[in-house]
Amino acid sequence: MAQFLLGEWYRTGEEVKRDTAQAYAWFTISARNGYIPAKARVRAGWNGATIARGKELAEILIDKYPSAVFTP
Repeated sequence: MAQFLLGEWYRTGEEVKRDTAQAYAWFTISARNGYIPAKARVRAGWNGATIARGKELAEILIDKYPSAVFTP
């Protein structure tokens, strides 16, 4: 849920500077952890550039914070 909230903050510009690629990245990480609202956010109408950069950022964030992704 924390990753989802980070995504919301970046999506809306609340608490942090608005950055849709960062939002997409955190929603992607949250969705990988099985959080259903994040899965819906990832499927929402993002533009191609945001999706591409968001996926890159998600991989960078996962490398930097491996514990952000649940592994059984």
